[in-house]
Amino acid sequence: MINFSEQSLAQLHHQYLPAPMGAGINNKVAISLGKQIEKHYKALNVYVRVIPSEVKEDRYIFILDTLNRTKDTDVSKNVTTVQRRMKKYEYFRLDLRDMKSIKLIVAERPLTDNSLIEILEHQDFAKSKLKIPYAIGFDDNGNMCIEDIAEFPHLLLGGASNSGKSTAIMSLLMSIAFKHRTGNVNVLILDLLGKERSDFDVFNGQQFLSAPIITEPDIGRKAILLLYEEKIRRLKNRNLSYMPHIICVIDEFPRLYSGITNKEDMDKVKSAMNELLSSGRHANIHLVLAVQNPVREDVKGSIANITARIALKCAHYQISKTILGRAGAEKLVGRGQMIFDFISERDKILQGSYISHKEIKVLLAEIERTFDQQNKYPFKLNNLDTASISMELNNKDCESFQRKYVKTDKIILLEAIMWSLPQEKISNSRIQREYQIGNNRAIRVLDQMKGMGLIYELNGNLGWKVIPKCFENIPAKALNYLKENGVSESKIRAVFGENM
Repeated sequence: MINFSEQSLAQLHHQYLPAPMGAGINNKVAISLGKQIEKHYKALNVYVRVIPSEVKEDRYIFILDTLNRTKDTDVSKNVTTVQRRMKKYEYFRLDLRDMKSIKLIVAERPLTDNSLIEILEHQDFAKSKLKIPYAIGFDDNGNMCIEDIAEFPHLLLGGASNSGKSTAIMSLLMSIAFKHRTGNVNVLILDLLGKERSDFDVFNGQQFLSAPIITEPDIGRKAILLLYEEKIRRLKNRNLSYMPHIICVIDEFPRLYSGITNKEDMDKVKSAMNELLSSGRHANIHLVLAVQNPVREDVKGSIANITARIALKCAHYQISKTILGRAGAEKLVGRGQMIFDFISERDKILQGSYISHKEIKVLLAEIERTFDQQNKYPFKLNNLDTASISMELNNKDCESFQRKYVKTDKIILLEAIMWSLPQEKISNSRIQREYQIGNNRAIRVLDQMKGMGLIYELNGNLGWKVIPKCFENIPAKALNYLKENGVSESKIRAVFGENM
């Protein structure tokens, strides 16, 4: 009886193993390269069959079949050694995500698929049904990766200096600006990197921004508290169909807490951030938190509710663990290479999309020309004067901020009266939409207007009829109320189109 060794059996298995369905191409260079890979693995007592699957201009893609008792872990454990022995190939990556097969991508140079413009102009992006598509980049096969920020609903993004973190944020912002030109998405940008000039200044003046670029932590804290108040208003209102999504991007977000010496003030800001992360999605509010060298103790409370994460090249494996929950990002090579994690797919290695500063300026100019503000309820922080206002948290609380920056019932009543006078009829729902308030506050406004003799309720839930048709028809009680609160006769007449 012939006694075959394990090596002989492996060789026979290799010789007669049928090629997988759909795999295998007739390319002499690819076949030769596959044989070299097999040889180097064999020298390490790892037995594989390497089948050319696809050849592109700058890469070879192989399917690896393990032979005999070789395990997937044997292949992955020795891949660095095989690459080192082959020398010529700088890019050598295994993809073990498919349980049925192992994919190997080999290239002489790091892959360069990275054009954001290419994705934005592609029909897949144009026809995408994603609410807020983000053109993240390209995978090893050159396939575009487009994800929905609304589904994240928040994103943590980190990487070392010159890893491509700012470029990744730029791609996110340009994806939003390119896709949404009717005001259905507003963007609030906090750049707390501490540079003299923000990289994001190019976006200043764009209509989709909620405020000019914020670079001071104290003003950033005020913006976060106002964003939190917006979340509370929206959750009370509950009807979000007409409310724009808000994307709040905070670069170097741990600095949001710098300079706070009072524990109570620190607790307020942290509480607002945690509330936005835990329930912001229910109010169409999404946070994008970016950081360069995160310290676990500083960020662990902030990132617990973030399921979507992008890690670019990290300086140390501990930083990768802070961002992704595991090591790996410290092994990335090349600017823009990243690991993308989401609930549906982990450990997705991509080349991040890239757009030059010149291309950004040209594209933003075109977007500005074609922007059409159709959404009637934009989120704007008009009270933020980034040049002169500093946030004094001491002896203040969120309630005082609400009094200062959020419209009171008295102001809403005054505005609602002036808004309703030229109309034939109004309704509870229209007041809610117009002033972004809940049902109870709208009912109070209607009751007060009814008490002044301005409106009466129509039968059959048909709304409220507005009584005055001209200045002379306004009841004395309502007219006195308007004048006592600083509304001049000329302004009142103007809503009817009358002159003094």
